[in-house]
Amino acid sequence: MKNYQELKNGMVGDTVTLSDFQSCVEFKSDSVDFTISGVRKYTDPEDRFTIIAYELEGPNEDTPFLLVIKQVNETHSIFVYYLDTDGDVDGDPDNPYSLLFDENLENLLDRIEVTVYYDDSEKDVNWDVLKQTHGVKYIDANDNEGTCTLAEYSTEDENNSNNLCLIDWRGPSYDGEVELWYGCSIKDQEVKVTSTSSNQR
Repeated sequence: MKNYQELKNGMVGDTVTLSDFQSCVEFKSDSVDFTISGVRKYTDPEDRFTIIAYELEGPNEDTPFLLVIKQVNETHSIFVYYLDTDGDVDGDPDNPYSLLFDENLENLLDRIEVTVYYDDSEKDVNWDVLKQTHGVKYIDANDNEGTCTLAEYSTEDENNSNNLCLIDWRGPSYDGEVELWYGCSIKDQEVKVTSTSSNQR
């Protein structure tokens, strides 16, 4: 639990060290250092969960990462995601993000099919919803506040062992924004946050 309390106190500029299997394989190292570039906070409207999410800059600067620390009652879970895609939604059927929504454009689909690309090939991956929560209160990395929909998905298809998907949908489906992240859960001992000398706790 001590490590979890330390994880919750991260600040911009702090170092996040990951030693989970995915990160080690991706960067061919026993551990990988990232820098916290932004801090997000999410709160369920019925206080069922809270999330602290650190935007990370790492060895691959072209790929944003997100370290998610989710607390439900007295238990917590930790996840690492990388940003697959993000963009505007506008209700236009030709907009690729419209494929994420039901026919009424009011909810994200319970099952979405996404084409993923890696190793010079492409394949379809089916994602099934685990939880979709509307009205989640957020404070983003720029201290902007509002509400969004957070949806968590999982897949049994092969996706480079990233079997989880997180969608952050802000605004209405005819004039909003969406982020789609892929990732996996990690263990407490596989992540460490080290404060920088310039940060005050």
